[in-house]
Amino acid sequence: MKVQKVLDQAFDEEFGICRIVHLPSVVVLSQDLTRSVPDEFESFLDDSYGSRNHYSTAVLLSYFKQANDATSEDEDEDFGGESDLENLQLLSDSYTLLEECQFLVQFRTNKRTYHKDKNSWSSSAGWYCTQWIAAPTIAKAWTMGLKWAKEMHKEDFEESKKD
Repeated sequence: MKVQKVLDQAFDEEFGICRIVHLPSVVVLSQDLTRSVPDEFESFLDDSYGSRNHYSTAVLLSYFKQANDATSEDEDEDFGGESDLENLQLLSDSYTLLEECQFLVQFRTNKRTYHKDKNSWSSSAGWYCTQWIAAPTIAKAWTMGLKWAKEMHKEDFEESKKD
């Protein structure tokens, strides 16, 4: 991807990357841990619980949710228990999953208030939404994230039409 194209897309969609987690590195580093998942992965799990998640994270999240469902007595309990660390450590044998979800990238885009049409809107850097996306490369994640941001703006437009 050319830098000018990335800059133009980020500017046009008020869109960018908040965090990047390299899942294979997190899996390797988790092998020495005994109590909890690494902070960067815990953020992904915490942000994903009870949220509208991107389809690219479904397989990974279901792996952790199933383990929590089996051990949880409280329906409101979220990710982050000892079973999450065990599952993260077991991912070292899941080459296909690690290949497809090599990068977990959190994107953000500003919420928009549309006025007359799709070309007339306002936004604020303090009012935004985020989404985690899993992809084999940063470039693929960027493409998926850009599509997500455009979908969010389309929803913002539809919501503005109701008012």
